Amino acid sequence: MTVHTTKSQFRLFEEECQSWADKLGLKDWCVFTRHDDLCAEDTLAQCQWLTGQRIANLVLNTTVSTPKSDFEVRRAALHECLELLLICCTEAMRKGVPEDVVDTETHKVIRVLENLLLGAPR
Repeated sequence: MTVHTTKSQFRLFEEECQSWADKLGLKDWCVFTRHDDLCAEDTLAQCQWLTGQRIANLVLNTTVSTPKSDFEVRRAALHECLELLLICCTEAMRKGVPEDVVDTETHKVIRVLENLLLGAPR
């Protein structure tokens, strides 16, 4: 069975993506949200990026195999923002860059999570 995500779900996805991008400090990225067909009904959302240009598209799939709840849409927005937060670490590991570079990128993520979970230092 094929169902479509709605315009109101896309607005929710868009709002959640913006909120999480702000909370996660993704200010050095130009983040766009789209409501588009991902040609994979088992995928609710996807993060697409160009690391060098710091451009990302967070896409909510228009066509899915089962109806999705607002909670699932919110979770997908968070998931894609977390993927964007980790993308520099992921790419560094894929490229086999030196361990100190991976460590630096990993600790950037750790600092973001520390600030998010404990609050920024005063």
